[in-house]
Amino acid sequence: MKKYQSLHLWMILPMLVMQLGIFMDYWGDFSGNAWSVHVHYWASSI
Repeated sequence: MKKYQSLHLWMILPMLVMQLGIFMDYWGDFSGNAWSVHVHYWASSI
């Protein structure tokens, strides 16, 4: 288990890359998105 102590840090990096990739598409027109888009975004972010 000792080699997996920093695994959570390596899992955060892909999540940040994903957030940067969809930043403008989601946050650029936040109020224009349907509820299904919001649910999908937050469910996939968690």
